[in-house]
Amino acid sequence: MGTDAVSRGNLRRHMPQTFKYLTKDLRGIDLQGYNKVGDNTDPNLTAMLMGQHGHTHHNVSCVSKTGGARYDDCPIIWKHFDKKGYVTAFGEDAPWMGVFHYQKAGFCKQPTDYYNRPYFYASETQIGHNDGAGGSNGILCQGGKLSSEVIHSYSLKIAEHLRDMPYFGFYWTASATHDYLDGATVVDKPHLKYLKRLKKKGYLEHTILFFISDHGLRWGDFRSTYAGMLEERLPYVIMVFPEWFTQKYPQAIANLRSNTRRLTSNFDIYVTLLDIVNQAYADPAKSAPVIPQRGLSLFKLVPANRTCEDAGVPEHYCACEHTREVDPSNPKLLEAAKETLKDINTGLLRFKQCAQLSINK
Repeated sequence: MGTDAVSRGNLRRHMPQTFKYLTKDLRGIDLQGYNKVGDNTDPNLTAMLMGQHGHTHHNVSCVSKTGGARYDDCPIIWKHFDKKGYVTAFGEDAPWMGVFHYQKAGFCKQPTDYYNRPYFYASETQIGHNDGAGGSNGILCQGGKLSSEVIHSYSLKIAEHLRDMPYFGFYWTASATHDYLDGATVVDKPHLKYLKRLKKKGYLEHTILFFISDHGLRWGDFRSTYAGMLEERLPYVIMVFPEWFTQKYPQAIANLRSNTRRLTSNFDIYVTLLDIVNQAYADPAKSAPVIPQRGLSLFKLVPANRTCEDAGVPEHYCACEHTREVDPSNPKLLEAAKETLKDINTGLLRFKQCAQLSINK
């Protein structure tokens, strides 16, 4: 279950009830060092769902470039589950800016066994509205329900219908959180209600739940601050496992808990999902191969000295901070100094008594 544009910090800030229930009541495993690998939803979910690195869909090798970008031939993770006999489901709100459809053609064929896109398009057209909340990239409500609640209901109905069958579901909500930092407040109680129903109905007794986001908020006043810059790079991932799983596979769970304070990325989620479908948590010999400079299974220990380069995180998005001595003649350092000095001197022009500054070489 994913929510667009919510950092781990904002999850705690604006969805405190959801965060507390996930981490305390459900004993979820909270990846505190999880770093995004790209700018927006496209590259981050491409890495998570396909294990591929692409700043845009144009860089993804499996995407057809004719007739608009299409994902029919891509190794999306649900195809691996399908081959193992799982029923598959995909549902999202805000279909016009969907995970696979924003500025892209999406799919020519229905990608999963259960697929809500046609319904949601019709629903938004007939009963969608923002309840007087003003402009938004997503439509907040469908009739008397939040759009995110409609996705929750869809997920719960599938869980009930497939109660005795193995299935993989990917659900995504963006309508309330995509545009505004405090939009997450709107979905705190609905998410809490959804999680409690999952538990009450017993679905979590045979389900591994990934509660995820793709990135933090990418614009606005908060984004222009230093804290906002970091949060934009640090979305949340919380994993919930059945109690019997934690008892039967203690080493896998111990490794997961150790990895909560280590650097992880979207590619690790992809490899971990492969290990789940192949049951490699029970037999390490079945574990998915490491993706060079990208993904590691989180059922194994992630190196404590892992770098962003190791995790497939481009330097621009790396939130790891450390200082080191740099050669004063380094071209990047000189360029940064010149730009900084330029800004300072521009400000000093207002004051006639101040001299213009220069770099002492």
